Amino acid sequence: MSTISDFVTSTQDQVFASLKQGEDVIVQSLRDATETLEGLVPFVSQLPSPADTVASAFSFTNSVLASQRDMVASILKSIEGTDA
Repeated sequence: MSTISDFVTSTQDQVFASLKQGEDVIVQSLRDATETLEGLVPFVSQLPSPADTVASAFSFTNSVLASQRDMVASILKSIEGTDA
């Protein structure tokens, strides 16, 4: 017998598989575009490395997520004990 937990897990697995497939297409497209741009745009070598760009983006995202988590914790703390 299938449970709700099994259904949720199966659905999550399908979503992650779809995301991975989309990620693979994006990575290949960017690889192709980079190869094309390297010969056409002279300042490409002056841009930050892709790894630095990703690290910076994830650092920013983590900061935003931490701020949102703190805000939600503050909201929950402020309504504790009320009839909300």
